[in-house]
Amino acid sequence: MKKYKYIFYYISILYTVGTSLWSGTIYLFMRHNGYSYSLINLFLEIFWLVTFFAEIPSGYIADKFGYLKTIMASGIIRALGLIILALSPMNLLWMTLSGVLTALGEIPCNRAP
Repeated sequence: MKKYKYIFYYISILYTVGTSLWSGTIYLFMRHNGYSYSLINLFLEIFWLVTFFAEIPSGYIADKFGYLKTIMASGIIRALGLIILALSPMNLLWMTLSGVLTALGEIPCNRAP
């Protein structure tokens, strides 16, 4: 069990570094892709609102399915959200879907075993 605990810590550290880089560059990325500041703020508002409400069941999900499985699913969901954002045209529906998926992908990594 101790071995898995350290694997979880390493994954969590890498995920936190990735989230920090994402938080610092999302404005630049979206602005470079032609999004207006109001759309960028709408994306972040959706992201943080979904994050707020999804925090509630995240501990239960991690306990039920396991932390490592939850983190792997989290990475896949978040990557899908960011791929949609990167490849979609300037469309409010795709941007909203991307914000929701990106937020749902962040939640499980905030739990420790």
